[in-house]
Amino acid sequence: RSDRPADRPATNNHYNNYSYTKVIEKLEGEKKQINTDAQRKLADSYKITGNFAAADSVYSIIMQASDKTPQDIYAYVQILKMNAKYDEAQKQMDAYSALNAADSRTKLFNQNKTYTIDLLKDKGQFEVKNLDVNSSEQDFGVTYFKNEIVYTSSKHDINAAYRRWNGNNLPFLDLYSGKLEENGEITNSKKMSSLNKKYHEGPASYNKAGSVIIYTQDNYQSKSSDGIRKLELMESTFKDGKWSEKIPFALNNKEYSVGHPCLSADGNTLYFASDMPGGIGAVDIYKVIRNADGTWGKAENLGDKINTEGNEMFPFIHESGLFSFSSDGRPGLGGLDVFVSQLKNNQFAKVINIGAPVNG
Repeated sequence: RSDRPADRPATNNHYNNYSYTKVIEKLEGEKKQINTDAQRKLADSYKITGNFAAADSVYSIIMQASDKTPQDIYAYVQILKMNAKYDEAQKQMDAYSALNAADSRTKLFNQNKTYTIDLLKDKGQFEVKNLDVNSSEQDFGVTYFKNEIVYTSSKHDINAAYRRWNGNNLPFLDLYSGKLEENGEITNSKKMSSLNKKYHEGPASYNKAGSVIIYTQDNYQSKSSDGIRKLELMESTFKDGKWSEKIPFALNNKEYSVGHPCLSADGNTLYFASDMPGGIGAVDIYKVIRNADGTWGKAENLGDKINTEGNEMFPFIHESGLFSFSSDGRPGLGGLDVFVSQLKNNQFAKVINIGAPVNG
């Protein structure tokens, strides 16, 4: 196979700068001629931009390559599930399992290879409603603030000027707040102008009293050694009728991301997601305890009861101890599924995929 030397640096730069549409424009016409690494970037770009069928077609080519890796197979499994090709996904997962018997994802899969049959059944536990506040863009990351809802969105005023993020060609994410109505709708939605800046802000989390906020933002001060702005956490406290100057989280680091915060009800435990070195998978969930002097202690990986070799993120802890999170490393229906576990006496019970209609 060939990969034109002049194209490689440009393609890599586009990919590393989240310019996935440019990667597609450059490579889609020659997907059978480019080398396997370029095909990976093309397939991943299709996946990230939401064209799962096109990603499927490229991964099917990668599966024929002599230099394909086990991770290529697992990525193909994910795409097959996102296209609801569950039988083929099971076959490919068998191939992955044969190469990675010690992987926790293999062990979980082998416990019940036909798990999708059960997960696709609607057991009547949930009723999913599309809220009127949702836009045609991205709306997610809900948290409670007293009698309001705070959420993250890339929506924008039609006539307003806005910056676009390379990754999806949508406006940068901002934090919004709105009133929670009895019927579950969110009204009077507005931007939280005191927190939003020119890049990504959100998701956020508050303690139950609404006196502390911790939220995710892009690192505005510096980029990593490979030129990427990582995610970081900022904290602010409400005192004397106003929010304090935001304070950078002690574990922020320009070389890796720290984000997706969730404060416990009392505000003394923080759960978050990070790709910091030393984890179990690509992105793991950690917790940190607040010290008596208000500072934060040492980060603790939640371990293999929660984390896998894949991605675990978006943690949420209810004051009852019910812990939920998203994962693509556990048996699911495709991409990130929502899972729950009960935390009792500092121990997590069995992790459960809550299935359809929440997951799909």
